[in-house]
Amino acid sequence: MIWNKDLRKRLFAALSSIRELRYLSIDFGQSDAFLNEEVPHPPFRCPALLVSDIREELESSDKELDRYRLTFTLKLIVDDARFATQGAPDAHIEAYDDSLLLSDAVTERVHALIPEIVLLARNEAQLKDSLRQLNITFTLVRRV
Repeated sequence: MIWNKDLRKRLFAALSSIRELRYLSIDFGQSDAFLNEEVPHPPFRCPALLVSDIREELESSDKELDRYRLTFTLKLIVDDARFATQGAPDAHIEAYDDSLLLSDAVTERVHALIPEIVLLARNEAQLKDSLRQLNITFTLVRRV
């Protein structure tokens, strides 16, 4: 198996070295109560990074080796309360650009930890109010 305690610990150690992150966790639905308006504020500080959608599947099997594919998504949640239009003051637009740089830093840390991992997708979603979520999805195939 690819996803195990050792990989989780090494991944969290690598990601926790990003000093801008204020919260790092496995995604246990921390934002659901906020999105469903059950609580007035998210139960974490932004920027937050949640490890989510962890899937490991047997891709192929032969007599001696099995190949497994691990796929997971890092949900980077940022609060961009100030960015409204391209006409916004430069400092507000730069705050949006900072979230993209943070996304790049996350990607770089994961690649440094696991060089053979592949960035599968990056996309953005508006959550609620000024919260945005940048989804960074990786995949890795290993013979076990």
